[in-house]
Amino acid sequence: MRHALEEGTVSGGEDARASAHREPLRSGTLGLIARAAAHDRISAALRAGRERAGLDEHEVVELLRARGVSVTRATIERWERTGGIHLEEAVDLAAVYHMSIDELAGRRAWHSRFLGTMDRARLDSA
Repeated sequence: MRHALEEGTVSGGEDARASAHREPLRSGTLGLIARAAAHDRISAALRAGRERAGLDEHEVVELLRARGVSVTRATIERWERTGGIHLEEAVDLAAVYHMSIDELAGRRAWHSRFLGTMDRARLDSA
């Protein structure tokens, strides 16, 4: 007698191979919308990070080159327009802007999520 999985079926008559390869919950249009929203948030945060650091694109290029990262001004503009940046480049960019990766991506730091409106300077001085 053969086992139900060997026959390719599970209870309810569903094909075992099909049930193992279901689409993730964020597929299709919802996934595209979520991805676009994340890119918009990141691109806005990249621009805000540069402005907060008081740098223009040319200065960012020069500071990244000093760190051994070869980029052009057009690359900086593309990152800020599309939100598409590789992690390695984001690490260097965050260092140039003197902020964390979370701050660079427009995410709140862990302490602001858990401690609410507590002032970050008070945490840093403690």
